[in-house]
Amino acid sequence: MRVISVLILYLFSSTTLFSQNDFEGDHFTFDNNQQKIFIGDFDFQINKTQINLKKKDSAIHKYDVNAVFCLQKGNKNYFLKAGTIKNTKKEVLFQDLNWLDGNIPSNGLFKLYTTNATLEQEGSVYLTTIGDSQLIYLEAQQIRQKLNSKIPALLFKGNYIDKYGYPHEAVGGRSSKEVLNTIKKIEPADYYVLLLGTNDLREGLSINASINNMKQIITTLLSLKKNAKVYYITPMPTTKSNRDLYNLNVAKEIVNQFKNELNFKTIRFGEALRENNNWADIYLHKDGLHQGANSVNLLVELLYKSLIKEIY
Repeated sequence: MRVISVLILYLFSSTTLFSQNDFEGDHFTFDNNQQKIFIGDFDFQINKTQINLKKKDSAIHKYDVNAVFCLQKGNKNYFLKAGTIKNTKKEVLFQDLNWLDGNIPSNGLFKLYTTNATLEQEGSVYLTTIGDSQLIYLEAQQIRQKLNSKIPALLFKGNYIDKYGYPHEAVGGRSSKEVLNTIKKIEPADYYVLLLGTNDLREGLSINASINNMKQIITTLLSLKKNAKVYYITPMPTTKSNRDLYNLNVAKEIVNQFKNELNFKTIRFGEALRENNNWADIYLHKDGLHQGANSVNLLVELLYKSLIKEIY
């Protein structure tokens, strides 16, 4: 069993253990020895998928998307994890919510406190998902949870925490250049799942620059641990033709460059999506770029079929 520290916004000094159903099968244990720090009283506008926290003039606090949050009113606590957090001048928006116990409070004033908690993972095979919003935005938040339910032996690693509690290395809007510049922060693992590069065109990188960055990233990951394997996911199609062509050219060259590397595996995700002529309607989010529920399920199935042969 492994435990991973997570920042929790919580209140009382008691130690609590979530039930198995509270966090999609994962357990969080609160550390009674850690100091509980009061953040403040805030006015919340609340619905199932979003919370609006109205800022006070004196309220200066950076809200960590890795955190688990607890809203407290009287003796009632409401736990949640946010997929994204947006900080504006007047309010903080907690979006794409996962209410841990299924209870959603009404609008009103709540207290916030901070402490630490540990997430227990039962697996022993280390896996890190690396990429951009395609591995973390909306439905894509479920990738690690769904994959872990199929392969319980996995233990996820990373410096970020998704809304279901799983560590990862995916950051929205990130380019291959940014990943390469921060690759020293990525820890050794048995498997790396890499879905990256769709933001390179927007960042002004040439195709050759994107290819060179990806080659260095993959080579570095393969060297972090003996027999480490990289699962390169070919990019999903988009409704933006120039971006689509760019991604296809980069992917083709990456697959060709590593075709003789035994520890490099290609997951032909993009090709699988394109097999259906109505791929945009079936697989994409309404923005025409990000993953929808059907594409997440397909990606998890493709990864499962490939990983299961290696792990068991």
